[in-house]
Amino acid sequence: MGMPEEKKRINAVIDLDLYVKITEAGYGISEAVTKGFEKLLEVPENTQSTAQMTTDGLVMGLQAQVKTLEEKLSKAPDPVELAEVRAHFEGLQRLTEEKDKRINDLTREVEGLQKQVETLNVFAHYFKSVEVKQIEAPAAEKKKPWWKIW
Repeated sequence: MGMPEEKKRINAVIDLDLYVKITEAGYGISEAVTKGFEKLLEVPENTQSTAQMTTDGLVMGLQAQVKTLEEKLSKAPDPVELAEVRAHFEGLQRLTEEKDKRINDLTREVEGLQKQVETLNVFAHYFKSVEVKQIEAPAAEKKKPWWKIW
């Protein structure tokens, strides 16, 4: 004889209705419990195909995501080029700020010159309204030559 299989005795409590159905179907309790455990461990074919389809679907979804990411990556700028563009942009920003500051300074200068022109216009208007009198040099004293006494 071969070696007897190892077995484990268990105690189980089941509903009386289930017990009756099992015995009426011609199964012994040990046989029914064993078959029940075996069924629990089986993976039904439709579950396998469903699991396979789910796995296939996940793989396809992941492949699509990878493709999308690869496309985005191919369109993305080169990091070195991006850094150079950013540096150039920052340089242009600094130049623009300096230009704006210079424009503000020149605007203030122009405003100052406009005020001076207005002041000069006021003076010019004043001088135009004042009568211009020619200032004559005082006449030279009429002296008689020394030989003329009278």
